[in-house]
Amino acid sequence: MCLLEAIFGPSAAAGSFSPAAELEDIYRQEENTIIEIINTGLLCLSLIHISEPTRLLSISYAVFCLKKKKHIPISGTDMILDYQVLSVEEKTNNMNILLAATSKELLNEHTSTLVSAGLTPNIVDIDSLAVANSFALNAFVEEGVYVLLNLGAHRTNMVIWGPEARFFARDIPYGGYNVTRDIMRKRQMEFEEADEYKLKWGLLDDPSISESKTISMLDISEKSTEDAIVEEIRRSLRFYVKEAGTSDIRKLYMMGGTAKLKGLQEYIQEKVSIPTDVFMPFINVEMPEKFMDKKDPQLALAIGLAMRTE
Repeated sequence: MCLLEAIFGPSAAAGSFSPAAELEDIYRQEENTIIEIINTGLLCLSLIHISEPTRLLSISYAVFCLKKKKHIPISGTDMILDYQVLSVEEKTNNMNILLAATSKELLNEHTSTLVSAGLTPNIVDIDSLAVANSFALNAFVEEGVYVLLNLGAHRTNMVIWGPEARFFARDIPYGGYNVTRDIMRKRQMEFEEADEYKLKWGLLDDPSISESKTISMLDISEKSTEDAIVEEIRRSLRFYVKEAGTSDIRKLYMMGGTAKLKGLQEYIQEKVSIPTDVFMPFINVEMPEKFMDKKDPQLALAIGLAMRTE
């Protein structure tokens, strides 16, 4: 079978992802099967430890346990499962497996786009794992924990990763599109004008525009996108520190197109009190000279996806 590390969810469904406080991190031991679950809406990743790895019935039993406790929120007829063997213990012959589950509808929604373009999809990967792979390729770290934010148009992939640390991933349903909507509301601009303003000024104020021009700018009842993202980062960090038992967070790296917004790096660093920088994905990648000036953080995800060899 094609080894599938994970299945990703579309940006259109970003709003369906659970907040960090609702993420499940559950240990269950039953008939030599230990299951660790991270459930984020239509995506389900599970780390399973089972004995006697030659018995696929053990994997089937683990899936049964997950579904019985409703940790996989997908009906049996609509569910697609795959797994990757991560390691096998030499003495006991036990194995650790990464199990992935998603719906047929969700997978078909993505693959049909490629097929219509004349491409044949071969491997399906998850954004958060690709981001972690990209960071591991280009970062030279031996200890500590790092926060990776892949800030896209409609959602943000948040990954907490370290060489010896516990892996954490979730999606935050906010991105550059939401920043544009904020500018439209605050500045009373049309979408195209607001988008141009965002690309030029980011979170900063255009000095040529009077602050008294827009009354709606005084409305503080609705949180800004940057505030919403920061709040979700804080909640996720609290959850991680509690569950992983470590607070050795060294740095936060931003990547993705929205990471280039002026003022966002400084804003996040101030609010979460973690040194923050924009990640450059080509540090350890050979490039032709004509591309040397295009070290765009937006390409971090693509680099991570390109690292897949099978």
